[in-house]
Amino acid sequence: MLRLQARHFDMISNLPDAVKDEILMKLPTIDADAARSKVTMILLQLMLNHEGPVLKFTLSIPGFESCSIIDNLILFLSRNNIEDFTLQMWEDHYSLPASIFKCQLLRHLQLEGCSVSNTRELKGFSRLTTLVLIDIIISDEALRSLISESPLLESLELRMTHNLDIYIDAPNLRKFSFEGFARLMSLQLMPLVASVSIKLDHIGTEPCKECSLTQFFQTMPAIEYLYLDYGMIKKFYMKEPKLCTTLVHLQYLDLNLMSFDEMEFQFTLCLLRSFPNLKSVEIEIKFFFLLFTGLRRT
Repeated sequence: MLRLQARHFDMISNLPDAVKDEILMKLPTIDADAARSKVTMILLQLMLNHEGPVLKFTLSIPGFESCSIIDNLILFLSRNNIEDFTLQMWEDHYSLPASIFKCQLLRHLQLEGCSVSNTRELKGFSRLTTLVLIDIIISDEALRSLISESPLLESLELRMTHNLDIYIDAPNLRKFSFEGFARLMSLQLMPLVASVSIKLDHIGTEPCKECSLTQFFQTMPAIEYLYLDYGMIKKFYMKEPKLCTTLVHLQYLDLNLMSFDEMEFQFTLCLLRSFPNLKSVEIEIKFFFLLFTGLRRT
C-alpha cells in the first residue's frame, strides 16, 4: 500500500476546515502549465522517494497527448506490483506507452481519455478481473485482443465515443456493460454472465435481417438482469413471436424504447414470452403516441 510522508511540518493541514476554505478561495487561479508542473513534481517525488510495492494508484488530471512523466510513472508502476490502476485524462487523448502491458499483476484497470497505438506490443493481462474503458481511441482488433487475452476477466465496461466493430470473447465474464457507438456487436458464449446492459447510440438505421435474437440470447444462458435500449432493439429483425431458447434465470428486465412502435411492441412481447421467471419489468418510452384506427363515432 502506498504511503507518502511529508518531510516538513505542514501548518495548513492542521487548520480548521473553514479556515482552509477561506485560504483556498483567496489563492490565485493556477494556469494549465503551472498545474502540469505541479503534477510533474509530485509524480517525480513519488518515483524517487517511494520504496516498496504500489498496489493501487489513481491519477485524474487534464489530458496530455504525450507526457514523459506519465510514461515513466506507468513504467514505475509496472515494476512495483501495481494491481489496481485508474488513469483518467481530460481534454486530449493521452497515448499509452507499451509499458502499460508490462503491468501483468493488474486485477483492476480503468482508462479514460487515452489512446492505444502500440498495437504490436499489445497483449492482455493474465490476472485482470475488471476492465473499464471510457472514451478510448483503439482499433477493432486491438480491443478484441485486449479482451480475449485477459482470460480471468469478470467485469467489462465499455463507453465508446467512436464507431467500432465490437467482438466480446470472454467466457469468464459475469458483468458486461456497453454504452456508445458501434457498427457491429458480436458476443461469443458467456456462460457465467449474470448482468448485461447495452445502450447503443448508433448501430445503423435499418434492422439486420441476418441478426438472430435467439442467437444473441444463446450466448448468455445464465443471465439474471438485462437492459436494452432502442438502438440495440432496432438491430433485430423480428421474425418469430418467441425465442427458440428460454432464459429461466432472467429475473429483471429493463427496456428503454423510443416510441413503442410495432417493432418495439413485438420485440417486447417476444421477450416477455421467453422469460418465464421475471420478477421485475421496467419499460421507459421516450415518445409515446396513441394511434387509434377503426374507431366509429357514436
